[in-house]
Amino acid sequence: MQVKMVLNRYYPMIGGAERQARILSLELLKQGVTPSIITQKHDSKLLSTELIDGIKVTRYSSGVMFYCMLFIALIKDRNNVDVIHCHNISITSFVCSLASLFIRCPLVLKLTVAGELTELLEPTLKGLKPRLKSILIKYTVKRATIIALTQEGIKELEAHKISAYTHIPNGVSLELRDLVVQSNKLQKIKSYRTFGFLGRFSAQKGIEVLLKAFSQSITENKLILMGSSHLQESTVIDEEILKFKKLLGDRLVVLEPENPPLKFYNMIDCFVSTSKFEGMPNCVLEALSLNIPCVLSPIPPHKEISDSCNAPEIKIYKTNEELISIFEHSDLVLSENELLPEKYNIENVAYKYKFLYEQLIG
Repeated sequence: MQVKMVLNRYYPMIGGAERQARILSLELLKQGVTPSIITQKHDSKLLSTELIDGIKVTRYSSGVMFYCMLFIALIKDRNNVDVIHCHNISITSFVCSLASLFIRCPLVLKLTVAGELTELLEPTLKGLKPRLKSILIKYTVKRATIIALTQEGIKELEAHKISAYTHIPNGVSLELRDLVVQSNKLQKIKSYRTFGFLGRFSAQKGIEVLLKAFSQSITENKLILMGSSHLQESTVIDEEILKFKKLLGDRLVVLEPENPPLKFYNMIDCFVSTSKFEGMPNCVLEALSLNIPCVLSPIPPHKEISDSCNAPEIKIYKTNEELISIFEHSDLVLSENELLPEKYNIENVAYKYKFLYEQLIG
């Protein structure tokens, strides 16, 4: 079975969607599926075609040219396409739906962040472009099977009377455990605790909330930040981080991006996510797979994970004052129990995808 994975960015861009696509493709390969990647070429240094982890990755110039080349590539390679799996719902997925119509193969779409579909179908912006985009997306979702990552996503799909969906969460590889030296953490005795954030330095991630709360905590504890990619463009958030670095000195450490982020996980005692909205956050699942306690913002996906784990090592803070208090008085320690439920194991997640593909092919 051959599956074309289509997404707007791919490794070495390593945001949540890119990391999830990579580990899912690797696991599908182990389970007898042959995935290949089509993505955009965001940097001239990136190769147009290469093998990554034994999986073919093809990159086309971004913008309108990408949509044209994507359609042509899918049509030309139709004898090697059993399923098209687009990792978002966008104009890219509309192009995939047209190609799937021509080559008569199933189309799978992923609803990553709840609320995005509503904005596409019922745009708040006025004008011809949002209306046209809405029409194209309505056509696209009618022709596809949609993956809902979260219960929040399921509610959104049902609100729009979309019934062709299935619930498959993101998953993480447990192989990372063998690479992270947990024994060192258990033996480490120190006078301070180290909190860590891993992900894109963007407004969505609530970085400014994290930095302000930590700077207001009266403690010797440290905060470690690791961004997602060398290719990520600098933003206002980067300027904020530099400002707080001057204020906090050695208490704030910014690490160079690394994949997998072994240094990061070996240094932290507790993972922190102050995200304002998420799909199914990979970094939280990854931290829990290493039995690292987590402090999380009160958004639905975080609550869903917390309810699934039902572990005291996961704290959902309700206010900034509570977050400051956690930074000052947290007694969270590395758990000796398994924190991550089996449903988030990438082996089980990939099996569900493989089963879905087989059902759709018939």
